[in-house]
Amino acid sequence: LIEGVGDVKLSAKLKEIRHDRLKLSSADSIPEDATITLHFDNSRYQLKAAVQGYVTKARNNPTVGKCYATVDFTPESRNAAMELFFQIEAVGQREQDSVADTKFQEARRHEMDNTWSAMHKSLKLALALSPMHQEARTLYAVADAHVRKNRLKVGLIGGSVLLVILTIIGVVIGKARYH
Repeated sequence: LIEGVGDVKLSAKLKEIRHDRLKLSSADSIPEDATITLHFDNSRYQLKAAVQGYVTKARNNPTVGKCYATVDFTPESRNAAMELFFQIEAVGQREQDSVADTKFQEARRHEMDNTWSAMHKSLKLALALSPMHQEARTLYAVADAHVRKNRLKVGLIGGSVLLVILTIIGVVIGKARYH
């Protein structure tokens, strides 16, 4: 919820937040150089804050009916904005850890089925989301070794088949020349 644009209250979505500024998108037009108060209230993540800032950039996109704005925090609101930034980062990290744990459990199921490639893929995603997950790192090394071994086997079998085919073709061509 945004206040301070005249007597109007606008609704906007938070696109990006940093310690000194944030980016918003709104269906309503947000004028550049406006001083605004932003009210954050998210009951799901227990985030509540009110910070002030001024719009440094605003761009309307009539094709999609959106306005994109960059808001710099006022010096008085920097501490509250910094606290909000860290709270949002913590929520994001918890969400990523949750997805990483789900992918890790999925990899465990793939391990039971000996589907190494699927296990490798799940663990790669889990480690991208939560790189410090120690069990996932260990299991990833095992899956990676199996995937590499399987690729080597396929390469050796394919090379052997190709060698046999080329040998047969050579023998057939050799016999055809001498007859």
